[in-house]
Amino acid sequence: MTKESSLTIKWSITEALRRLVETYRRCYLLIQTPKTWVLPSHCDVLIIYDTGPFFYGLISSFFEGYEIGVMYKPLGIGSCSYPIANINIPCLIGMFFSLKYWKKKSTESISLIYTSHYIRMSKASIAVTLIDNEVNFSKLSKICPQIRTIFFQNGVRDEVYSFSNFIPDPANHTDLMLVFNKATGRKYLNYMTGKAVAIGSVRNNSVPVKTKTSSIRTRRILLFISQWRPNWDETYITFERFYEAEKIILLFLSKWCELNNYRLAICGASRSDAQSEKSFFSSIIFTEFEFYPNSQLRSYLYVDDSDLIVSIDSSMGYESLARGNKNAIFSIRSELLGWDDYKFGWPGSYESNGPFWTNHADEQQFKRILDYLSSASDAEWLQILNEYAADLISYDPGCFRTKAAIEKIIESSSLRL
Repeated sequence: MTKESSLTIKWSITEALRRLVETYRRCYLLIQTPKTWVLPSHCDVLIIYDTGPFFYGLISSFFEGYEIGVMYKPLGIGSCSYPIANINIPCLIGMFFSLKYWKKKSTESISLIYTSHYIRMSKASIAVTLIDNEVNFSKLSKICPQIRTIFFQNGVRDEVYSFSNFIPDPANHTDLMLVFNKATGRKYLNYMTGKAVAIGSVRNNSVPVKTKTSSIRTRRILLFISQWRPNWDETYITFERFYEAEKIILLFLSKWCELNNYRLAICGASRSDAQSEKSFFSSIIFTEFEFYPNSQLRSYLYVDDSDLIVSIDSSMGYESLARGNKNAIFSIRSELLGWDDYKFGWPGSYESNGPFWTNHADEQQFKRILDYLSSASDAEWLQILNEYAADLISYDPGCFRTKAAIEKIIESSSLRL
């Protein structure tokens, strides 16, 4: 047997085992996932992949007077996991008996066909999602030409975890892309057609800015925004390598806070395992710190009430800037990992160092930025921030631009009150 033949056999066995494990995983999820045995309810607007009551309330406010429905992610059918899942059995059975399922093209996944079948059964005119980097969503317009589609960008995007699954295809289309900034809108338009409108973060826009209470505090607060996640997927990078940036920055921040009489606090990221997240930071920081567990709305109040905020490449850091807060961005993960898409302001293009940011793991740069932010007056800070804020992340307090853009989609659809 030749070496090439031996390698081919080993690859075939490995691939067969991988497919067997994946099939078993999907069957297990299919069995374990909660199920609904009644037909999908008829609705005007269908939320694709529900992300909780807060987003449901937001969507309802944009479509007042219309019937809102929800299609949950069918875990056993797709390859992604979402916090809330449910399989509609009548839809699943109907899908298996449809010609579309048996004649599906290579670019059409089972999850996509299930979703399109659910849309037809619900008789929805508009489909909305907060999962903007879900590839299948951009394919719905071709399969269900009667609907209008809208997505809200729900986080900062990168190449590896966000755009790597997208392939430029003129058939991909989203009627309205509500994105953080113009640069991200242009990035999405490389992969699909439609209209991109920069509105920033819809969650951020819907939470009023809180007045600071620092005047009654005896010690100022420096808040670090966590990006810790449980059950880390090491497909692309190990946990240790990815979170090396946190260790470098927090060791510096703990020293800087002591020298400058600031109280160090951590704004948590995990909603499912706050205790493990706190333990992770306790293993890095050897001075006292406060830990604020993640709360979808309260986290905005934490950043508003802090005197200084430091983030790496989190969405919350950019949202904090939009709210006018003194937020330093130490986007050093780009340098440590060699990933250009983790540089400050990506996919926009900026210098490596700026008034409130750096891409370099350099304590002198950290000190320069924090010394400036801690001494600058509010007027000086807003003057600098206004030079960059609109390009980094738009801000639409009260969601007026968002409502106007959605109203145009409603007018172009079959919806009528």
